[in-house]
Parts: sequence; C-alpha cells; structure tokens
Amino acid sequence: MIEVVVVLLACSAAAGPVVAGEVTASSEQPEFPARGAADGDQFAFGGSHAWAGEAKAGAWWWQREFSPPQAVGAILQVVGDHEFVFWNAPKRYDWEISDDGEHWRPLPGAAQPNERRLYRLHRLARAERVRFIRLNIREVHGDFPVVREVEFYSDPEVAVPFPDWVVAVNVTHDGRLPGEGKEFVMLAKSCPGGESLQA
Repeated sequence: MIEVVVVLLACSAAAGPVVAGEVTASSEQPEFPARGAADGDQFAFGGSHAWAGEAKAGAWWWQREFSPPQAVGAILQVVGDHEFVFWNAPKRYDWEISDDGEHWRPLPGAAQPNERRLYRLHRLARAERVRFIRLNIREVHGDFPVVREVEFYSDPEVAVPFPDWVVAVNVTHDGRLPGEGKEFVMLAKSCPGGESLQA
C-alpha cells in the first residue's frame, strides 16, 4: 500500500537580491561554470545554469566578490542536480567571509554539518558587510557538488519570493530515490496551473 502526503505551499513577494561582483570557484565541470549559480534562475541545472565542482576533488569552494562591499543578511541556496532528490549536493559546508580573499572567517549561523535540503534560506542574526563570501564545501552527498543558484539579501528578515511547491512523502518499504512519490509530483505538475510547481 502506498500512502502519500502532498502539501502545497506559497511564499510572499520581497525585495530583490543583492546583485554585483565576480563569481569564481575552486574547479568547474564543462557546461557548469561558477557564474551559472548566479544567473538569477533558481531551479535550472543544465545549460550553464548551475555550477558543478570536479568529481572526487575532496573539497570545493564557490565564491563571490562584491565591489564595493555589500551588506549580507540572508543567503538563499538551491543545490543538487536532480529536480527533487537530494543528490550531488553539498552535505557538510560553511559560509565564510573575507576582506581580502585570502583570510577567511566563518559566517555565524551559516554552516551545516549534514545538509538534507535542496533549498535553504540562511538568516543571519545581523547583516554583515561583505567583500568576499565563500561556500566552503567539505563533504558532498554524491560525487561532486552542484549549486543551482545562490542569492544574497541585505535584510535578515527579508521575505524571499518562492514559487508554489509540492512535498510528496513516500512511506513504503522501498527507500530508494526517486521513490513512489515521483508519480504524484508529475500528477501535480500536469494539473492546470501546476506546470511551474517545484518539488
């Protein structure tokens, strides 16, 4: 017997993200440059719309330089190379900041020891004035990290716009992914108006 829970959620509109500066990374796969994670497309992960680090590198980083320095109070990150399964994504990481691009310090409240989310919004306790900011990835789930999009917001309390989305929960004995819930994701997307649903 398959039992699935489907939840639709929406988020209100907000001021746009901070946009400026050069984007670089420790390594890149062909077709997946560092700048792909800063192109304004939150969900695409092909055709240079995402960054992917080299496989089996052991450690990776993705960074942005703001010129002039900008206030950062919240960070939205969308990761992984599957539409709704957490795979090839940062697992253990922290966000770091620097004044010179050489000496780094952790950004308080923006670290994860065991990430399990495709989408995460880090809200800082207070905004930090930042010249360089870096996602320092120490471990991945899969073979390499894929970051679909990173957006920086100056206000820690900003309401970040996000489309309607679906959560399909598989409660069968089979834990392989994508599991039994995938049919319900496709069903929801086939309904009128559901074409842009995220899952």
